[in-house]
Amino acid sequence: MGRNPDMPKKPLTSYMQFGADVRAQIKADNPDAKITEIAKLIGAQWQETAQEKKDEYKKNYESEMETYKVELEQWREENPDAAEDDGKGKKRGAKAEKGAKKKKDPNAPKRPLSAYFIWMGENRESVKSSNPDLDNKQLLSKLGELWGELTEEDKQPYAEKNA
Repeated sequence: MGRNPDMPKKPLTSYMQFGADVRAQIKADNPDAKITEIAKLIGAQWQETAQEKKDEYKKNYESEMETYKVELEQWREENPDAAEDDGKGKKRGAKAEKGAKKKKDPNAPKRPLSAYFIWMGENRESVKSSNPDLDNKQLLSKLGELWGELTEEDKQPYAEKNA
């Protein structure tokens, strides 16, 4: 689902307007520069730009944003059934379901335990009794360490139980 082509477009931010204004000059001054290098040069020039000039771009953006909001509201009134795509694959508007999440079937079978969890269930108490000073997080780390030290032959019976 793409963006509705008839929907009004958001205005460029003040920085993006500045970039559009100076890009051609920067590209002319640096003909061999890559796109990423040009973007860095634009950013550096923006940092050096006087605050008054930045405020002009900001004021321009704010006025364009007000116009955009009016146009968008008018478009929504004219197209009440059209759901908008926010550009991230999520719908907004009349048909969108906010926070809609797929329900899990309570009767669905549980996944089987992995070989590691089967081994951990059988060995947790013995590791805990031999290391009573470990808290739960440290105990799990110790169990993970011990599992990593096991050979494939030692892990095989647990893999078979898992299968």
